[in-house]
Amino acid sequence: MTKAKVTLTPEAATGQSKLAANTTGLQEMRWAMEYTTLCRRSIWNLMKKGLPHVKLGRRILFHPPSVEAWILRKQKGEVE
Repeated sequence: MTKAKVTLTPEAATGQSKLAANTTGLQEMRWAMEYTTLCRRSIWNLMKKGLPHVKLGRRILFHPPSVEAWILRKQKGEVE
């Protein structure tokens, strides 16, 4: 079994790097931490409040479009 290769791509607007999508379309906890600029504990707390994720064994995976949609709904006040 091989792991999907994760590459860094530069963001044009900020000059910072974000993790590029891997072959499965799912990202790991590190991606969520970089994307939201929050620590691991804060991500866990958001997961308890409904942040969409998939748990496979001990791995926590995130689907970037689902996370973005959840954040936008949260921003509009639709998610509690």
